[in-house]
Amino acid sequence: MLLLDVKKKDNWLLFDFLLTYEVGWDKLCKAVYMAYNQYEDPEVLIDGKKVNIAKHLDIIELEEAEDICLRGISEVLEVPIMITFYNKHPLVTASVPCITEEFMEADYRKCNHAIGKYMDSMELVMYM
Repeated sequence: MLLLDVKKKDNWLLFDFLLTYEVGWDKLCKAVYMAYNQYEDPEVLIDGKKVNIAKHLDIIELEEAEDICLRGISEVLEVPIMITFYNKHPLVTASVPCITEEFMEADYRKCNHAIGKYMDSMELVMYM
């Protein structure tokens, strides 16, 4: 994934990423499915509405929509994060609160180093 932009707004960093390739709903669900268990108190939202996930496999079976969002506290990044994938569109957005040194300022290089590999990993699992 390519980091297009990072900006600071109200003590949050807002990221815009571009997927390497446009992907369909099934691959977006797969990325959320693979990351879900690496979050503390994870939530999945479809078109902005929270979805009840009774079992982990429910994520793969979600009905197609405009977007899918995973939010919670990432055990990998050790911060709260919200990542939104847009169906049939290569844009991915993420939001992280400014609570750690890596995510204090909207510095492209520093932020890309802090979150870039994580986002790349989310994209790579779409193709596994």
